Amino acid sequence: MKNCIFLIADLKFYRQISICLRSIVKNYPHHPDIIICPMDMNEEQKSSLSAICPCIFLDSELSSADFWPLMESLSNKTINPLSFWSRFLIWKSPLFSNYDYVLYLDSDTVIIKPLDDIFEQDFYIEKDLYNWDNGIFFDTDDNQLKNLLIHDGLELPKVIANAWVFCVSRQFRTGDEFNDLLAIKNTYKNFIRYADQSVLNLWILKKNIKIYSKNVFNFQYAPLLRKNYFSDIALAHIIHFNWLNVTDRIILMYFYFLLGSTSGTFLHMLIYCPFFLKSFTVKAIKYVYKTLKYHLH
Repeated sequence: MKNCIFLIADLKFYRQISICLRSIVKNYPHHPDIIICPMDMNEEQKSSLSAICPCIFLDSELSSADFWPLMESLSNKTINPLSFWSRFLIWKSPLFSNYDYVLYLDSDTVIIKPLDDIFEQDFYIEKDLYNWDNGIFFDTDDNQLKNLLIHDGLELPKVIANAWVFCVSRQFRTGDEFNDLLAIKNTYKNFIRYADQSVLNLWILKKNIKIYSKNVFNFQYAPLLRKNYFSDIALAHIIHFNWLNVTDRIILMYFYFLLGSTSGTFLHMLIYCPFFLKSFTVKAIKYVYKTLKYHLH
């Protein structure tokens, strides 16, 4: 069985990608191929990533004319629209046809333990702990939206998946599945709140795919910190941070330092330390210590 790990390296998240690669090298030494879709990166930056870990870059895919319809920006203008839709290359790029399973990782994930077990399910994804209260739509009471859902035989999802970490087998990467994703995007584009995250959730709902609640391969740090779920941190294989959350940034800085990436680390720590001290309680700092104790000894 041949598998791979896929990451999207948006230039805005270059530092996070580098630490993700370092964590793979350190904690998953027998990892499968790593494929990167480079966003706005020059050759020097790509070389620096390859120096951390040998990577395959999908440069030519970004210039493919038939892929550009996926690049339409929906509501969120703060991040390159390409980075929203580039994960759909898993279904579109001929390169992925060489692999039985593709594991997609968000750029701000840190690998703690080997990930072999995640490649045992046809589709593996875990529950989202950030946005599920808001749902994947702007307005769930919109009558036009309700009619579309009824027409498609769907109901509002009761559980939302965090589509920033998932593993998909060859079975779910056919041309028909890709066309289903496109159809969902085109049908619901005026109603969805989280762009590709919403599209993937509707596709998962349509395929009746199980959403797991284990917090093992997608240990979402910030919401679990708030909910005091850190008794499970010793079981985690992937810790998933949110770079938009200031309290997560300072923890990532420690990971940068402890995994050997010192460039800019102390400057960032000085910048974010006041926010860190203001946002974190003594109890929260204890959980941070537990994280380091469990995973960075």
